[in-house]
Amino acid sequence: MTPGVRSRVLEVYAAADRAVAAAGPRCDSSGRCCRFEEYGHTLFVSQFEADILLETAPAYVAPVTAAGCPFQIDNLCTARDERPLGCRIYFCDPAYQETGNRITEAAVAGLKRIADDHDTGWAYAPLHVFLNAAERPAPAPADTMSPPATNAVPPDRRPPMPRFRLLSAFFLTLTLTLTLSASDWPQFLGPNRDNTSSDTVAAWKGELKAAWSVPVGDAHSSPVVAGGVVYAFYQPKGRNADALAAHDAKTGKQLWEKSYERPEFKPPFGNGPRSTPAVSAGKVYTFGGTGILARWDAKTGEVEWKVDTLTEFKAPNLNFGVSASPLVKAGKVFVNVGGKGAGLVAFEAATGKTAWKSGDDAASYASPIWVEAGGKAQVVFLTAAGLVGVDPESGKEFWRTPFKDLLQESATTPLAADGLVVGSSVTLGSIALKLGDKEATQAWKSGQLNCYFSTPVLAAKDHLFMLNGKLSISPSITLRCVELATGKVKWEKANVGKYHAAIVRTGDGKLLMLDDGGDLTLFEADTKAFKPLAKAKVCGPTWAHPALADGQLYLRDEKNLLCVPLAGE
Repeated sequence: MTPGVRSRVLEVYAAADRAVAAAGPRCDSSGRCCRFEEYGHTLFVSQFEADILLETAPAYVAPVTAAGCPFQIDNLCTARDERPLGCRIYFCDPAYQETGNRITEAAVAGLKRIADDHDTGWAYAPLHVFLNAAERPAPAPADTMSPPATNAVPPDRRPPMPRFRLLSAFFLTLTLTLTLSASDWPQFLGPNRDNTSSDTVAAWKGELKAAWSVPVGDAHSSPVVAGGVVYAFYQPKGRNADALAAHDAKTGKQLWEKSYERPEFKPPFGNGPRSTPAVSAGKVYTFGGTGILARWDAKTGEVEWKVDTLTEFKAPNLNFGVSASPLVKAGKVFVNVGGKGAGLVAFEAATGKTAWKSGDDAASYASPIWVEAGGKAQVVFLTAAGLVGVDPESGKEFWRTPFKDLLQESATTPLAADGLVVGSSVTLGSIALKLGDKEATQAWKSGQLNCYFSTPVLAAKDHLFMLNGKLSISPSITLRCVELATGKVKWEKANVGKYHAAIVRTGDGKLLMLDDGGDLTLFEADTKAFKPLAKAKVCGPTWAHPALADGQLYLRDEKNLLCVPLAGE
């Protein structure tokens, strides 16, 4: 870190300290918040903060876990002067939370400006990720978080913090158009990529029990269902590989499992792929966390072609890995690769060959959608730079609206509804655009409606049901009912999850919500108040979106792939 950069980072620290002092928050738990797992926290830091912390902080023993801070010893902070922003800003005082969130957003935006001005690149991850990336002289004992005195490393001998290495293997599987059952869930967010199903769901009584449950490898990828088969995409245990497995939808019996090797990749928040397969015309298409796009035979699992997109188009990987799910339509597969001259790329579904490439947009974590506007089709992407509509045949850009997330972490799939396209990000809130055949105009914008990676759903004819969150050391999400035409919030219910919940609109207009703790709630799509109808625990912690098909909910948690009939006891 250059002296100039360091000076600017310290100015951000000082401004945050002044803002906190002016707010005067109360501390009620003195040190408990440093025990992250116990207190339900995740402390995110930037590369700048990690570098400054390691300049003078006491030595620690690696590997560090996500359970707590290694610099808290005997309930005291031993790295107070160089502590990162989260430690400076967070207080448990309930009356301070909104103010603390605003201070955090301003401070992180300041760090991001420094990264942009000095072209340093931007890395933002949980604290333990950075600490474990620095070389340390001894492994940590399994039963301790505090380092022995003999493990001290003089500051002038500490190696510089390595940047996140951008891996070049990109695994993507493409799907051809398939004749599907009306109740299939063949791709991310359902048949129309809008969180809707034709299945009706009645309020259940009592518990919901799994019809079957089978172990599955690491992933945040969601299951998909087509033709009576459930497909799961994951990292097989003990291997640097991506695997695809097919299971009988009724029994859970594994029909086949196939895989391919790829480079090692250990992103924050768990291993394995993030994107969800797409099934079409007897083929399954996948896009792995290292950027490999692939097509598999749906009956046998044989890989028919694959493209290492990051290598081919000289594109960097993302901090959390490639996460966007492929869109398969009109004989092509559309993805946001993020290379120079190849920001957006369409591949021929039959061969994997490049059909076209367009623009310089860096990749985001959001998936593209197919939209009809003004009598013409277009593919809409939410890239790292903003919302873009392009011609599916040529890649020619129709329109563009800047919408650049301060953390470059836009992960919410755009939603097309009633002539509008709604895009959301972690820090900028949400924006709605009125689409024509070759233009887009802003209908409304709301900084209040931040979304981590939960895509909204349209229900009650003209209202959005959204899950919003804010940057915080103690994250939580709020369910909101929002007027589609104006962005006005009609009602909200706080604390419905930590980072994420998935919403599905049923065929009879109700809403199913699976939160990241594994609770499933059925509620009315009411525009005046939250009206729950039923609730049950259905799985363990999960960030994967469920698939609703033929009255069964297919989902995965950290350990298992499950089928849950929605009938109850």
